[in-house]
Amino acid sequence: MKSQPDLTDNQFRRWQQLLESRTGIYLGGHKSILQAGLLKRMRQLGCDCYDQYLQQVDSVERSSIIEWGELLNSLTVQETRFFRDPAAFITVQEYLEQQITQGNVEESLELWSVGCSSGEEAYSLAVTAAEAVRATSTDTFFGVTGTDISNSAIASAETAVYKQTQLQIIEPSLRYRYFRPIAKGQYQVVPAVQSRVCFSRSNISLVEQLPKMMMDVIYCQNMLIYFKQEGRTSVLNALFERLKPGGLLITGPGESQGWCHAGVRRIDNNRVEGYIKL
Repeated sequence: MKSQPDLTDNQFRRWQQLLESRTGIYLGGHKSILQAGLLKRMRQLGCDCYDQYLQQVDSVERSSIIEWGELLNSLTVQETRFFRDPAAFITVQEYLEQQITQGNVEESLELWSVGCSSGEEAYSLAVTAAEAVRATSTDTFFGVTGTDISNSAIASAETAVYKQTQLQIIEPSLRYRYFRPIAKGQYQVVPAVQSRVCFSRSNISLVEQLPKMMMDVIYCQNMLIYFKQEGRTSVLNALFERLKPGGLLITGPGESQGWCHAGVRRIDNNRVEGYIKL
């Protein structure tokens, strides 16, 4: 296939409009990210024309809908790792321990990983919750829900299998307690924790259409930075509605900038962007 030229401004605008209308993602200043994702999928198809490929996915035909899903896999599956933001996970664990010891858990602790990608974040939350239960010497039940727009990411997450190199960032005691070797250089989350995590495909820009799953913790990092301000505000407001009273919302640095809601208070931690529902 011949060398693919860069996206023109007009092509970028058309692709950006399609992406934003369907997902809420706005890549206004990130042409290179969009171009890289397009090229990755176009090379797999043997296609060398941005306009031709746009026509292929911008249709109501079943084949176009399927191809749009494949393209989203190329555009949205981002680099992720276990305990990507250590300070945020420490905050979550301290919060969960406090909820347990103060008797604020009625039936179970519910946690949500929004934009879970290939599962590392969701399982990090599950390990964090398991450690909180262990630290409080209770049998408190917990469950973690992981959602993502990518079908391939969800399929990968459901296997709970990771390379040894992916676990190196995890403290040895946690690796020993929550992961088991299954093949050379491969580990799987132990069944007792894997069974507490479920995954489903969802589009965060349509979060208002999701059932109101009432959560103790909602963890939403490294996603909203690609939304316009009004989109971020809409998503954050919808996430607020899905928090239990006293629940904790964690976002990425700068992702909740400009969001004001009378129903929350900012946590007292300058390293973590988090909010408690009043």
